[in-house]
Amino acid sequence: MRRTTSLLWIDCAGGLVVGILVLSFAHWLSALYALLVGFVVTMGTANLAYGTFSLYLARCALRPRALLLLLVVANISWAVLCAITAVVMATQASYFGLAH
Repeated sequence: MRRTTSLLWIDCAGGLVVGILVLSFAHWLSALYALLVGFVVTMGTANLAYGTFSLYLARCALRPRALLLLLVVANISWAVLCAITAVVMATQASYFGLAH
């Protein structure tokens, strides 16, 4: 199995598992993070969408370079959004929520 393929399978599994867990425990995580349930559900949904797109790429025999680049941009964008969210919600979220 090529390295890219292995990484994509790990990537999609991580996104899908985290998305399912976050959505399954949204109310509990909302209390733990001190954030609105809707916000936690949005995070879980974003993880599922990302995992689904990554799964699509993992299953492709030929992966268009543009779609791989889109996946990289999605990862960078998610990191930036998480940092912005931590700053914006610093006074509202719990320390655990901010650390996550």
